[in-house]
Amino acid sequence: CSLHVEAGLLTSNPAKGVKATVSRVASSYATEVARADAWTLEEVNLLLALAEEREPRIFAPLLCLLHTGMRRGEMLGLRWSEVDFARSRISIVRALVRGRDVVPKSKRARDVEMTPRLRETLERLARSRPGREGIGAIPGRVFTAPGGGDWDAHNFGRVWRRLRVV
Repeated sequence: CSLHVEAGLLTSNPAKGVKATVSRVASSYATEVARADAWTLEEVNLLLALAEEREPRIFAPLLCLLHTGMRRGEMLGLRWSEVDFARSRISIVRALVRGRDVVPKSKRARDVEMTPRLRETLERLARSRPGREGIGAIPGRVFTAPGGGDWDAHNFGRVWRRLRVV
């Protein structure tokens, strides 16, 4: 149908969106789910050690992801005002998606507890950051790209993929 639209034989694709509908219907009839493969504690520790050694700019963001279960966009959109060191909690109220702040995928805010290692890392990051925000950075962003601005999800993903193949 898409080829017919391109050729001018149809004005619109009558099948557009069918794949998503079929997927929703199929999942409503599913009786089992696929098993997700989770990392072991040893694998996580190895990954963090490699990040700290070879890709230090994503060590703190990666530690945050692995210690909280946040989604990538939630981590990239995190602001210092949402980090409560007194209570060792992080409030997740937004995500950074395609360069815009949006509500989290779940459409709900939530609080997660910081592990001692994450808290220590974020405190060290906060002490090193005052006045160092780069051009185009949203003031108060916890994790910024090497140039100081917001991380682009694709650039972050590229560094992440490079780390995983080590």
